Amino acid sequence: EKKKKTSTDYHRLPMANIETPDVPTLRVIGAGFGRTGTLSTKMALEQLGLPCYHMLEVFKLGKEHVRFWADAAERRDASPPQPIDFSLLPAAGYRACVDWPASTFYREMMEQFPDAKVLLTVRDPERWHASVVSSIFPPAAWYLHDRAWYDRLALWCSRFTLPNMLPIVSMINRVVWSGHFGGVDLRTEHGKQVAIAEYERHIAEVRRVVPPEKLVEFHASQGWAPLCEALDLPVPDVPFPNVNSSAEMSRNHIIIRTYLYVSPLLALGALVGAAYAAHRYVPWVSLGQRISSSLLPSSSK
Repeated sequence: EKKKKTSTDYHRLPMANIETPDVPTLRVIGAGFGRTGTLSTKMALEQLGLPCYHMLEVFKLGKEHVRFWADAAERRDASPPQPIDFSLLPAAGYRACVDWPASTFYREMMEQFPDAKVLLTVRDPERWHASVVSSIFPPAAWYLHDRAWYDRLALWCSRFTLPNMLPIVSMINRVVWSGHFGGVDLRTEHGKQVAIAEYERHIAEVRRVVPPEKLVEFHASQGWAPLCEALDLPVPDVPFPNVNSSAEMSRNHIIIRTYLYVSPLLALGALVGAAYAAHRYVPWVSLGQRISSSLLPSSSK
């Protein structure tokens, strides 16, 4: 019987030896927060020949990667912190990573891949916060802050209707919303102040921690030149990718939330239907049992 893989199994993988050319490694470690042009940057890096890991990969690759990042957060927050082996990424064919959850662990990745460039994607703090609140934060707000009884009921039903969703939301909360912002509601004025302060603190930390010769500070509006210069690659003869996924994320959230709101009604309808069927069926079963019993010979009773 095949043994079920656990999250700790990933840390038994051999560490990537960056001194050996035949062993895959990361060339780019993204340190920028989500919603700083990371999706456009991912597409650009892939056009440069560097398959790039992004939060989208977590959704595509499923529960094993969700467990890996949840476990990475536990190991980082342990006392004392436990080592994390990120060779899962290059072993899967990736040569770069941007966006959460990977960017949260940029310092640990620097230790394992010391030859990699560290890519700090940035944008205006106010615009960054507005983008976060309008796109990727609504699912977390529903999970963490919306306390209406119907929200709680829909969330409970999601364990059965969307069983793979809660582990992903829980991991993102651990790594991002609680890990960086203390679990505050970013839609409030206080939450906005906390978010922007953490955003600016993180940028200052990256600038302080990463050696200047390894750091590439990048705004997507700059186009190809900074990336290609830092990676010593030719500039492609195509426009730099410009992806704005906010509208699509908002639509997806509305679809998922509508489905989750409808699912309790469907479950209630199924229960009512089952109860009605049982009410109609049980008397006939009881009557059939009495008739069968009366027809049996007394010796067989």
